[in-house]
Amino acid sequence: MVRNVDGSRVEAGKDGSNPPKRRLVGWPQQGASEDSIHSKNGDVLKPAMSIWHRTLDSEPMKIGVSGENIVFTTVTGVYMIDSDANEIWRGMLPRWPDISSLFAFDQIVGIVEFPGGLSIWSRAGGVSVLDPSNGLEIFSRTIQFGDKISGVSYSEEGGWFVMLHEGSIAVMDKIEGDFSHYKTGSPVLDVQFIDGSWRWTGWRHDGSLTGQVVDIFRTRQRRRVNRKWACSDE
Repeated sequence: MVRNVDGSRVEAGKDGSNPPKRRLVGWPQQGASEDSIHSKNGDVLKPAMSIWHRTLDSEPMKIGVSGENIVFTTVTGVYMIDSDANEIWRGMLPRWPDISSLFAFDQIVGIVEFPGGLSIWSRAGGVSVLDPSNGLEIFSRTIQFGDKISGVSYSEEGGWFVMLHEGSIAVMDKIEGDFSHYKTGSPVLDVQFIDGSWRWTGWRHDGSLTGQVVDIFRTRQRRRVNRKWACSDE
């Protein structure tokens, strides 16, 4: 049975033909009908107005940028598309033999561009650098941070800042170098390198790292600073 938007029944035509097609609720009367919202490409149903589509084996798990292009990963592959949604390349997801036993539980947590290429970071500590022109791997290593990675940031001046799951951070000058580890007390959520310091906001705290000195501002201190800032006339 087919019904109108108001719930009334739509009767078939007098000649027994099917009732006329109805527009979707919320679409203007002059808008697209149900048939034009989707179109068939072989046996694949796709949005009629899409300019890029592809059947993926899973949803995108992480998204990053490289220049003006978009890079994303699924559980099996890495893709780059341009600003017009044209595919540039696709490649296999990096593999790290040292942590292969964790593959089923691992996932990509960082896609970060830097002068050396396009870096891919996994939760278990896998690091790969891809050539952004073709997606080929040019560097690979694993880093034992003693904790799961939750996020990664890069600054040409500050180097690498790695956010760890249980309330600590690691910083590195180079992606192939050693790291220094610092406790923050709770997880860091986001970070920027500003005026010679890493400055972050976290779960129940803000903080900064200048050289090797960590300053932590707890929740109450943060509220006090925010109130002072909000009331300032400067």
